[in-house]
Amino acid sequence: MTRLRVVDNSGAKEIQCIGHDRNKAPGRLGDAIRAVVKSAKSGGRVSKKDIVAAVIVRMKGRHTRADGTEVRFQDNAAVLMKRDLSGPIGTRVQGPVARELRAGRFMKIVMMASRSV
Repeated sequence: MTRLRVVDNSGAKEIQCIGHDRNKAPGRLGDAIRAVVKSAKSGGRVSKKDIVAAVIVRMKGRHTRADGTEVRFQDNAAVLMKRDLSGPIGTRVQGPVARELRAGRFMKIVMMASRSV
């Protein structure tokens, strides 16, 4: 039930996670989740109370990489995706995204971001 900031231009401002693939364990960088839109801008592609798919691109908790380095961000953030996870809803991503997206199937998000950390 974590709330995440939306960092693309789909029209949503904040979403709340309602489920993900890994049942009991918390979501990590690069995980696909289901979420409900809690607040949105008027005239956007999504509206309040819509159920959407999203990908976690930043998280406040520590994430340890395979080489032993740790990465942490200032906020929990996500990018909204189409329901079948074929591509993002928005056309721009603001701020950095995690390098873990590059290893997954979310290369379009990495290409749209200002930088990957």
